[in-house]
Amino acid sequence: MCSIAISRFESDLALFLVFAIFGTLGWWLINEIGWSSSRNTISRVSSAFGALLAALFGWTATYTGGIVRQDFHDAALTVSGVVQYALIIVLWAGAWTTVASAVLRVFRKPRAELA
Repeated sequence: MCSIAISRFESDLALFLVFAIFGTLGWWLINEIGWSSSRNTISRVSSAFGALLAALFGWTATYTGGIVRQDFHDAALTVSGVVQYALIIVLWAGAWTTVASAVLRVFRKPRAELA
């Protein structure tokens, strides 16, 4: 019985680590797209693709709202859940900020044309 619990813990930990690593890399990429777009250091095409990718991230984070309402309704919302949902809101806001920055980059004139 104990070996089953340890095995389950190890598989849960491995799954958590996979999501943590790839999630961090994904959000780093979203941040890099937004920062590069705001500084005009990437092309308009790259900004457009970045805006689409960031919108996809933001769109998937939007589904968290339904889960929060369900947890609140079922009285299953714990302190750790509140912290987790607050962090998701921060990531969601970051994704949509990146979308705005990248879209502005697509339609903004290059600095050489402004002079």
